[in-house]
Amino acid sequence: VSRYGRMAPQPIPEEADRAEPAQTEERRARFIKPTQTEQLQIAYHAPSLSHPEQATLEVVAELLFGGPGSRLYRALVAEREICSGVGGFARGLAHPGLFEIHAVLKRGRAAEEAEAVLYEELERLCSMPPARDELERVCARLEAGFLWELRDASGKAQALGHFEVTAGDFRRLFEVAERYRRID
Repeated sequence: VSRYGRMAPQPIPEEADRAEPAQTEERRARFIKPTQTEQLQIAYHAPSLSHPEQATLEVVAELLFGGPGSRLYRALVAEREICSGVGGFARGLAHPGLFEIHAVLKRGRAAEEAEAVLYEELERLCSMPPARDELERVCARLEAGFLWELRDASGKAQALGHFEVTAGDFRRLFEVAERYRRID
């Protein structure tokens, strides 16, 4: 018995191709709004949830933005006092998406100041990889956070559904902790 009455089942349409044209240069936009402080938003192309490098991007985000001990929080908020907050993440989606960075500047500070420090830290991370102990701490935090989200039936159901829809197979959920452990 159909729960939709006389409505006949319909085929699910094929998903449209979402390929973007090649990005050959940086694109910038500046928006002037009547706010007390400036904000900075930066985004880079990022792979889908099922891509092997997704876990690496999550580790980079945790190194740079994962709380008061993270590199950019220390540099922008605690030490130089340019920003009141900074954050970033690599959101795992079904299709390639964005690695997003955002910063809220303190009153009287310019987004260009935060941007310069941010690029210094990114360059430092590329030229000098994190020490083994820092990397192990970050991966352990990510794994613990992942497992914490699975602590109850609702969290498990949400995670299974998320991986089924975004990665195409709920079993990919069971690879997450191991992906963090393999990062070196």
